[in-house]
Amino acid sequence: MDRNAYRPHSAALCLCALLAACGRSSPPLAQTAYEPAPEIVQPPAQLYGNDWMYSSQANGNDATVYKRNKHGLTPFETLYPNINAPQGTIATPDGWWYLTNGGHANVLIYRSTRRGPKGPVDSLADAGALPVNVALTADREIVAVSNGTTAASGTGSVSVYLHRQHNPTRVLAYGRSIVEGQGVTIDRHGNCYWSFNDVSKPEYGGEIVAFTRCAGSSGAPH
Repeated sequence: MDRNAYRPHSAALCLCALLAACGRSSPPLAQTAYEPAPEIVQPPAQLYGNDWMYSSQANGNDATVYKRNKHGLTPFETLYPNINAPQGTIATPDGWWYLTNGGHANVLIYRSTRRGPKGPVDSLADAGALPVNVALTADREIVAVSNGTTAASGTGSVSVYLHRQHNPTRVLAYGRSIVEGQGVTIDRHGNCYWSFNDVSKPEYGGEIVAFTRCAGSSGAPH
């Protein structure tokens, strides 16, 4: 377990992984319940000439695709196969769409086209964890997945995938408390920011920590 993350500030909020323009934990120390909440994230506009918005419904076990036009949003299609407890979603400017699939402990990858997303064409394995949010760089060389808990309701973590690998290169965690992972994002310098709730300190609320270069070394990102 990495305990060297830099803590820039505290906040009782869930950090959402948003796009510009438009991991495994250590053995559980205690049991805690985790209930994912639905989340909607808008991908970049102008994907192959069309405007799309992708959403995920954790309670409905589906993901809905909307097409944007001059009059607003029009439902395009709803995806069900192989989707269980999706929550976090993000898309790259060139149309790669990542969707956390908590019930199956993986992240589904779709390919955007002029006629809507195709796939899943690939996936990231996140065995033993409950992925709830995902962030990545535009070139997909770094992918960070926030795990709400382990499959056995243990502490949350961040799974980091480098160079488009299908399995985590490393897994980041913070402190010795049982935490519930929430949002995750990556800045332009390749630093990971992770929000979580410390269930051992209910009066303290949420917290955000930074992992330099998504590797957990101490010090503020530059």
